[in-house]
Amino acid sequence: MPYFSFKNSLLDLFKILVMRYVIVLIICFSMQINQAQIKKRDLDQVNYVETDDGKGGTIIGFSMNGKLVGPNYHVKANGMRIYSYFSEDGKAQRVQILMDDKGMMLLTQMRDNNMHGNAFKMTGDQLNWAREYKRGKTWVDVSRDYKNKLRKMPNCIGNCMGGFGLEKTSKTNFVIGFFHSSGLHSPVVYFYDKDRYMGEMKKKTFKRHGFGTYKFSSGNSLYIGMWKKNKRHGLGIWFNEDGTIYQKGYFKNDKLVINK
Repeated sequence: MPYFSFKNSLLDLFKILVMRYVIVLIICFSMQINQAQIKKRDLDQVNYVETDDGKGGTIIGFSMNGKLVGPNYHVKANGMRIYSYFSEDGKAQRVQILMDDKGMMLLTQMRDNNMHGNAFKMTGDQLNWAREYKRGKTWVDVSRDYKNKLRKMPNCIGNCMGGFGLEKTSKTNFVIGFFHSSGLHSPVVYFYDKDRYMGEMKKKTFKRHGFGTYKFSSGNSLYIGMWKKNKRHGLGIWFNEDGTIYQKGYFKNDKLVINK
């Protein structure tokens, strides 16, 4: 092959690879936009909603331009409770949590209304399965290490290095969920003594960051909404023990700054 022809072929290949890289960056950037939470400057367009789902259930949360947006709480007629985060186009993103009255809980990462990413289901203290999903379909099962009670490091059952496991973080605290490079990777269930957090954590840290629910043992209240570095930060709803609302709106550094 002539030198110039070979050089041009390499140049064409390089251009193709660059274009593919740019396309991947654009896709990733658009995904981040979809999953980004509502900005404070857009709150004048956001409304609090409490409405019937048309099937005997109730939806409590926020809407914008006629679509559910941000943190929402759906109680179905059969008692199923669904905690979701919706992007501005009304699609479930980030993490979704399902619970029933029989002790079942399902936590799954979401993308455009489909299970996409990490997910696990438990009934009581028993793991039913832990999987990775792609576009709503099972990609790989990662339950084996946990079910076999494999111990790869102290205070851990399962794979707390790069898989699914349970790690005891203190005498009274422990976390169940996905791990990545010895750090947490969403979604997780974190027990702080008798309190319980379910949802997203900041990668490679043990801090609540993103969308999640926090059940307080003291007062038995429940917060559903956004977090940043362990503090309520963003849209959220804080319920009293009797189900009435204590606070709702936009939080910043654990304080309600805009009531909705």
